This record gives sequence, structure tokens and C-alpha cells, in this order.
Amino acid sequence: MSAYWLAPEAGAAADAPASDAGAAAADAEAASLAAAAVLDAASEAAVAADEAAEAAADASLAADEAAWSELLLHAASATAANREATRRDFFMITSFYG
Repeated sequence: MSAYWLAPEAGAAADAPASDAGAAAADAEAASLAAAAVLDAASEAAVAADEAAEAAADASLAADEAAWSELLLHAASATAANREATRRDFFMITSFYG
């Protein structure tokens, strides 16, 4: 601070713009840091969204595989039942006409 011995308020007025510039620079730095934090959070959110989408795709694939397994199990069961019915009918017919 400069020494203004005739008008001390003039010295305060002259030093005020410098302190305002320092405050503005500090505010700009804080805003820059906040913007960087927002960008980091956004990139982390994007990574988390990608991981969630990948997990959802894996879950969907597992559900499809389970559905196909159940379908094949029912098909095998129906095939075995039809085979047994055919065998039973064949022996009933041949024993009746035999």
C-alpha cells in the first residue's frame, strides 16, 4: 500500500482495483477448478453408465440362455413322453391283434 500522507482515502481507492483484480483472479481459479471437477464427475458418470449398460446386456443374455434351456428341457421331456406313448400304443395294438 502506498503512503498517501495528504489524502489517505486516495491511497485506499488506488489500492482497491488491485485487490479487486486479485479477488477476480481467485474467483476465476475457483471457477476453473469447479469446471474441472464437473468434467471429472461427468466422465466418471459416463464410465458408470457404460458399465451399467454392459451389465444389463449380460443380464439380458443370461435371461435368454435360461429361457432357451427351459425350452430345450420341455422339448426333451415331450419327446420322451411321446416316445413312451408310441411304445405303449405299439405293444397294446400288437397284443390285441397278435
